[in-house]
Amino acid sequence: MVASPDYTVDGTGTQGPDAQSLVASAYRKTLAPNAPGAIEAGDVIIMLDEELHATLSPLVQAAQEEFWVQNDDQTLVANQYSYTIPQRASFANWRDVVYVDANGNEINLTNLSPEYLKLTYPAGGNPPLYTFGFILQNDKIILWPPNGGVPTQYSLRMKIKRRPNNLTSVDNCAQVVSIDTVTKIVTCSTVPSDWTSALTIDVIPNRPQFTSLQDDGTITAVTTGASGTVTFSTLPTDSLGNYTMQAGDWICPATMSPIPQIPYDMFPLLAQRGALRILESLGDTQNLQVAERRYQDMAADFARTVSPRIEGTPKKIVNRNTPPYWGSYGFPFQR
Repeated sequence: MVASPDYTVDGTGTQGPDAQSLVASAYRKTLAPNAPGAIEAGDVIIMLDEELHATLSPLVQAAQEEFWVQNDDQTLVANQYSYTIPQRASFANWRDVVYVDANGNEINLTNLSPEYLKLTYPAGGNPPLYTFGFILQNDKIILWPPNGGVPTQYSLRMKIKRRPNNLTSVDNCAQVVSIDTVTKIVTCSTVPSDWTSALTIDVIPNRPQFTSLQDDGTITAVTTGASGTVTFSTLPTDSLGNYTMQAGDWICPATMSPIPQIPYDMFPLLAQRGALRILESLGDTQNLQVAERRYQDMAADFARTVSPRIEGTPKKIVNRNTPPYWGSYGFPFQR
């Protein structure tokens, strides 16, 4: 029996009956442990990846409990009013768009309807000049007002829900063994033979919640094979400058991961979706119906468990249009 969980899709150790990887779990759930003879592990990884993005990602986002939210700050450029959504934004959606001042304070921007911005014949009638906001246009936001000058003293913060990385085999990634923070050389158990210094990488922690430690990082040198090394341009750090990468973490090609970037308690749901795809491929309609009912129960349990995500502190509805000091000391406008 494996002593600790194997978070990867296809496992770093045994693939026998005690294997805990998601591929092994999906096989077991089909009631056909020998299914690997008919469907290769690589095919199951593709199935799991498709189900991760098509089924589980919408399930997580439907909870509306701030999973995967991250900030993408962009420098405002004079006379540039159009800004593109980050490429990793799930479903090309924004969570919010705000200005940020030099002290880190967020300043609200109004999401304006394109129809609202039309001038009415003959005299006009668009938002007043003190209305600062934006309109959506495909994968961009257009700052308003369009001729009022871009407030370059601020930065533009796009809050997005980061898309989970695509699943890949552990063979395409390198697991960290040791880290030299002075030379920035990271020694790995094995480095894939096709890696070069031109590769852009992500660093995925080997622990929940599997939030990426570094996206689109650059490297300066690579030695491949067993006990290979990867030399980083910049090692991943937290907001305080502390190094965050640990032994056991994974270095992967950008947008790839050997671990599903979902809550760990959802791994059985993903394995169940993988089992459904295997049964569908095998034409086992009887067991497919049983597995589908099981998945629906599991998905309902997840939805009930994570909403609300914080049980002890209920959400407070804030009226953003309340006048300043309303209700202070029990009286409106009391100072």
